[in-house]
Amino acid sequence: TKGSASDTQTFTVTVVTVAETDTEAVAADKAALAIGYAAGDSASSVTQNLTLPTTGSNGSTITWSSDTPTVVANDGTVTQPAYSDGNATVTLTATITKGSASDTQTFTVTVVTVAETDTEAVAADKAALAIGYAAGDSASNVTQNLTLPTTGSNGSTITWSS
Repeated sequence: TKGSASDTQTFTVTVVTVAETDTEAVAADKAALAIGYAAGDSASSVTQNLTLPTTGSNGSTITWSSDTPTVVANDGTVTQPAYSDGNATVTLTATITKGSASDTQTFTVTVVTVAETDTEAVAADKAALAIGYAAGDSASNVTQNLTLPTTGSNGSTITWSS
């Protein structure tokens, strides 16, 4: 502007954001971290291998460790426990690292047993087998009919001979 004359000039500038720090990258990757489950599986019912990410979208490196590597290996390979051992609760720890920044995140999963085998069912039914005595009777004093189960709670067929 000079006197009564004026004019306008427009300039376009681009403001660049400050580069993300390693700490910010680790925090963002930790917040987004998730275990991948096979179809039909979830954290409370694992039967198949897990997908454990090894890199974050912000450039972090992710390493995994399992407190029960015989059930869930550090690479996510799952070995279901035997039916007689029961379900296994496993804690997986992810270590997220970028540069000198590092943090951890834990996940708990339950790996369910394999199906009961016929041998295990028969053994369990044998262990639970009992003769039913009428009131006042016992193994050393039988005066009334006995109750002899013909099926076990695990599906075994029971036959008796005398």
